Amino acid sequence: MSNFVFHRNSLAGSMVDALMGNGILDASSGLFLAAPRRTGKSTFLTEDLIPALKACDVLPIYVDLWEDRRVDPSVMIAGAIKKVIAGEIGLLSKAVRQIGITKVSTPVFSFDLDKIGREDGVTLKEALESLIQKRKKPVALIVDEAQHATTSDDGINAMFALKSARDTINSGGKHDLLLVFTGSHRDRLAKLVTNKDQPFFGARVTDFKLLGRDYCEAYTQWINKSIQPESRLAVEDVYVAFDIVGRRPEMLKNVVADAFLNYAGPLPKTKALLELAFEVEKNLSEEFSESFLALSPIQRAVLLRISSNKQGDDGLFSSSAMGSYAAITGSPATPSSVQSALRGLRDLNIVWKSANGAYETEDPFTERWLKHSRTEGGLKTSGDQKISPTPSDSDIEQQPGYGGEMFSIKKPPKG
Repeated sequence: MSNFVFHRNSLAGSMVDALMGNGILDASSGLFLAAPRRTGKSTFLTEDLIPALKACDVLPIYVDLWEDRRVDPSVMIAGAIKKVIAGEIGLLSKAVRQIGITKVSTPVFSFDLDKIGREDGVTLKEALESLIQKRKKPVALIVDEAQHATTSDDGINAMFALKSARDTINSGGKHDLLLVFTGSHRDRLAKLVTNKDQPFFGARVTDFKLLGRDYCEAYTQWINKSIQPESRLAVEDVYVAFDIVGRRPEMLKNVVADAFLNYAGPLPKTKALLELAFEVEKNLSEEFSESFLALSPIQRAVLLRISSNKQGDDGLFSSSAMGSYAAITGSPATPSSVQSALRGLRDLNIVWKSANGAYETEDPFTERWLKHSRTEGGLKTSGDQKISPTPSDSDIEQQPGYGGEMFSIKKPPKG
């Protein structure tokens, strides 16, 4: 049984159009995509966006800055460019050898590949210019988990170098250097575009559209081809399970596999599927409960206010907000303590700050957990700390998240 791959060709095509300046969304200055971890973003890049770029005769350069976090991001970016240039040199050398020439000179790449991006070597801009000059066709640099570049001075400098390369190479209205930056830490990714002293100030971070019902339809059809009719799954059940596990494809596949491996016979797989999905959610909820309790009291109070959408005109720093924090924590709150709490929540990837200054929870599951816990009357943040039952113990209503959808999830009856 081959691995299941769900292609999103239309989405990939629209992104290529945007990068080339041909779409409604103009991303010719750079495409910045944010999505929670394990929701299919990297798979989309490798399985859909890169093939779509190649189909338009664009040479892709892909680098995942989380592939090895011990290596400085600037080194990883330079290494990805070096690898592609080395490949181009190899293709040229192979071509000339095939016609009987034993040596080849490559004046376009007359620099030490190992020194790309170093003080004693060529800059990233010069290396990319040489590559585009040699190919005479566009190049797309795709940096996955790009927010990691903000963790070092050299990483930030590499981002400025890429911005400089874009401005120079694309002067005169050309689209020869396409830049794609993705991240699972939206707030850190946004720092590259929202601060005046950052390289891509003025660009925008776009929510990566999460997988939805069409994914579940295709996946269910693929699964049902290889199993007996009495054990086949229904799309609606798979869709509900998919949402319970946070729209994360790998988790859904694990739940489906467990439903067939751990439940023998023609038992209705719907019951097994949803029970296992709720078990996954229960584990996630317990993990977040621990994370919530690890926060300081003021961080919990601020997070609850963000989650309850009580920012608006009242804000997070108003006198009524300070009174709310004090009532929750049992201690007076100050603007500086709230600001410190916000910084901590952003660093932990729990909340992010949008371009208009509003704070939001990073992951839809976090919002759902907080809403459910408030409904159940839990979430004491001082004294005898109390966490309400996990969401799997009752019905759950999902709030609009990255996918912008809202529907109810009903736990199947016991028995």
